[in-house]
Formats: sequence, structure tokens, C-alpha cells
Amino acid sequence: MIDADGAPVRLTGVNWFGFETGNRVVHGLWSRDYRSMLHQVRDLGFNALRIPWSNAILEAGSAPTGITFSGSDPYDGVSPMNQPLQGKTSLQVLDLIIGEAGRLGLKIILDNHSRKPDDFIAEGLWVPARLPGEPLDRGLEDDGGALPERPDRGRVGPAQTSPTPRRSWGGDPPPTSPPPPSARPQRSTRSIRT
Repeated sequence: MIDADGAPVRLTGVNWFGFETGNRVVHGLWSRDYRSMLHQVRDLGFNALRIPWSNAILEAGSAPTGITFSGSDPYDGVSPMNQPLQGKTSLQVLDLIIGEAGRLGLKIILDNHSRKPDDFIAEGLWVPARLPGEPLDRGLEDDGGALPERPDRGRVGPAQTSPTPRRSWGGDPPPTSPPPPSARPQRSTRSIRT
């Protein structure tokens, strides 16, 4: 991988799941502050964070659950924990996490993991049936401006722009299977933000 200037880029990252679950927010915020978690990721020498998410966080008013707004974080003592997240939608929380990660120099890889929360395994082989009122290829690359461009957002890039396929390519695929990702260009992806 190279950056816009042609220099090699080395990513050392961790996964922070939860936006693809029924909590509609990264897990662990019931006992940790999101800023402290990001500081710890950086302090341990990582420079990237993969955040899987489901399309459900794009729904108007999608509310996160399982966040504690009191107490001190055991890593660095931030108190009260997660106060900036109080009253925010899932998408607003994601925006705050991306902003803090960017401030710390962490790169973000967004993974459109599933259409519905906790539904990764049940969604079928390639592309599940559309949810009522859902565009065919809905994702953060086509969010209608839900994630506004801001200079403090750090570097954000999509790992993939449609839910993770659950079928290997080869053998005798049914005629409705799409070609492998390497054989089809993405219709639209967001460029890496600076």
C-alpha cells in the first residue's frame, strides 16, 4: 500500500467492533471512555483501527445503547466517561470517534459488515434482499452527506463498500452470484480524507 505521494504505508491495526451489533456503538463503553480506549490503542503502538458497522446506524435517530456516562476510566482516569457521547445518535458517535482517532494520528478503516444489526451470518451469500426503503448499494460511500467532510476527521477509508461476502469464489457458483471483487470496480468509494 502506498499513500498519495507514493510512499509506502504500514498499517498496524486492531478491530473495535460493535456498530454492527444491536448496541449500534463500539463495545466496551459500558466500562471505558472512548477517548481513553483510543489513547491506549495509540500508546500500544497501533496506527489503525477497523470499525465494522451495519446499515442500521444510517437510520434516522439510530440510538446507541450500553454506554456509561459516569465514573473514571481505569486507563487514564478520564472522568466522567463518555460525556461527549450523551444524547448522540450512532452516526454522531461514530463521527466523534473518528474525529478523536484522527486527532491522535490513528487511521480508520470502515467495514460495512451487515445490513441489519447482529445479522452477519443470516444475510445470505452475497447481497441480501433490500430492506424496505433501502437503496440497493447503501453504504457510507453513498450516505447523502451523513458523515460531513471535516479537516479534523483524520484519515478514513472504506475497507469495503457492501456487506462482507460469505462465499468463496470458485467451483460452480449459481448464476446469480456476482463476479469476484477483483473483477468488478466499485461504483463509488470515498477517497481517503486528510
